[in-house]
Amino acid sequence: DALPVPAFVGARPTDQLKGWVRNGGRLVVLDGEGWATSSFGSLAPSSADTRELPGSLFRAVLDRRLPASYGYPEGEIAVPIGGGPYYNAPKTGGAAVRLSDDKEGKLLSGWAWPDDTEKNLAGTVFVQDVPSGRGRVTIFTQDPFERAMWPGLHKLVLNAMLF
Repeated sequence: DALPVPAFVGARPTDQLKGWVRNGGRLVVLDGEGWATSSFGSLAPSSADTRELPGSLFRAVLDRRLPASYGYPEGEIAVPIGGGPYYNAPKTGGAAVRLSDDKEGKLLSGWAWPDDTEKNLAGTVFVQDVPSGRGRVTIFTQDPFERAMWPGLHKLVLNAMLF
């Protein structure tokens, strides 16, 4: 069973929901700002002083070992980044989609702060896959359905719900 949690639900996970996941449930959190640092998240907010973006398209890296990347022929994907906060990819793994560690060359389209944005977004996570007991939680740190503009990301959400 998979349960998608939309972006407008700002609450933290309840004990009942945590138990459901530990017993084999699959939770997919869309735009999980509050969830990213909860007991499911284990993501640390980026310490860099990243100024808010109006919304741009960046190159990100897929972890080919994780189910979220199934069906993507390349090891990279374009992801929309806007607003904030941003989260560092944990050293323990699970970053299904993250911005590369390169200090530049990630901006594909849109606007970025000169000499600041790409450097500060290096290594931040877009999709984090977190095991919890027999279940899993997939946290999208940005909403993949924002304005229904990014159909290339729909497969990421479907993979998170199915696998």
